[in-house]
Amino acid sequence: MVRAQKAGALLILGSATPSMETLHNARTGRFTHLKLNHRATGAPLPSIRTIHLGQKENQRPNAKNPLISLPLEQALRQTLDQGLQSLLFLNRRGWAPSLLCHRCGHAVMCPNCTVTLTWHEKKKLLICHYCDHRQSPMDICPDCGQLSLFFFGPGTEQLEQETRLRFPDARIARIDRDSVGNKEIDLEQTLSAFHDGQLDILVGTQMTAKGHHFPKLALVGVVLAESALWQPDFRAAERTCQLLTQVAGRAGREATVGQVLIQTFDPAHYALKAVVHHDTTGFAQQELALRHEIGYPPFQRLALLRFSALKQEDGEHYGLMLAQNLPRSDQATLLGPAPSPLFKLRGRYRWQLLIKENPGARLHGYLNQLLKTAETLAPKAIRVDLDVDPHSFL
Repeated sequence: MVRAQKAGALLILGSATPSMETLHNARTGRFTHLKLNHRATGAPLPSIRTIHLGQKENQRPNAKNPLISLPLEQALRQTLDQGLQSLLFLNRRGWAPSLLCHRCGHAVMCPNCTVTLTWHEKKKLLICHYCDHRQSPMDICPDCGQLSLFFFGPGTEQLEQETRLRFPDARIARIDRDSVGNKEIDLEQTLSAFHDGQLDILVGTQMTAKGHHFPKLALVGVVLAESALWQPDFRAAERTCQLLTQVAGRAGREATVGQVLIQTFDPAHYALKAVVHHDTTGFAQQELALRHEIGYPPFQRLALLRFSALKQEDGEHYGLMLAQNLPRSDQATLLGPAPSPLFKLRGRYRWQLLIKENPGARLHGYLNQLLKTAETLAPKAIRVDLDVDPHSFL
């Protein structure tokens, strides 16, 4: 926007899933809003419905924690019988995101980050998806000493295996960062094969969600809608709505009428209802009303002052000193400092201070003053940075 303003250029922002900030700019007249209400091919939008994973009638009898519900399995079989294609979407890599103890509840954590290690079946390793720490699995719980560890939660490796077991005659491939990065598959060859009808079912993460056109793709199955919905971020509902809308848009793009099935434990969530009814306008109205009530973007600007230390006590001491010495202003409200949601990352302990712009204020002058004070107070062991208009709170 700034570049276009300086050059006197016309700026066109194009998206099927615009951000709340962009929609607010359109609603207030800052942007001209041009709507495309039909697909370029003229094909109708896919039908979308949710499958409640908490209802027994949606699960196979005697099945233990199946990833594919009974309605989704039936839809997959029908799609295969018709000679059409399906996409199974799960935005979690690996086999399982956690190794837990069912006796004491202990979770095997990364030694460098406050996240659980993900089990990768093909590598036979527990891997951190943040720092790439790797270790072999253990049989005995390190906390209670019992033989009670089990893999918890779904990942794309596990989904691929279950799909192959359920549909042994189908041609199946998996696309995620692991399969591509480890050269298990050639990405372009796999996408071309699926485009040309040489594969029946594609299992994938958000790498498959947008930018692809598959003429014979009739069915999209979202295996777990909650994978992004309950992140500690005020944009979690928005991102979930965007991501599911994008992946749903892969279905029925040409002559075949598309069908989308979303497996979820919370079908009444307003973000999922908006996806089901293709109601991005209704979602925006509800989301923007919530943002306005709590004073979040686009109605007030935010900034995050982050600081980190190799030793937890160093960071805690600096945080106390920071809270006592930061300049106060009627331009902003300060919340914190508090531990970041991802408290330890790559061996450093992390804290953050949220700065909320007060209505009618101008934030930049105060932020310069605040950052200068924070850097002056910081010893060499402390790293400080300021993120204006942050897009991630982790």
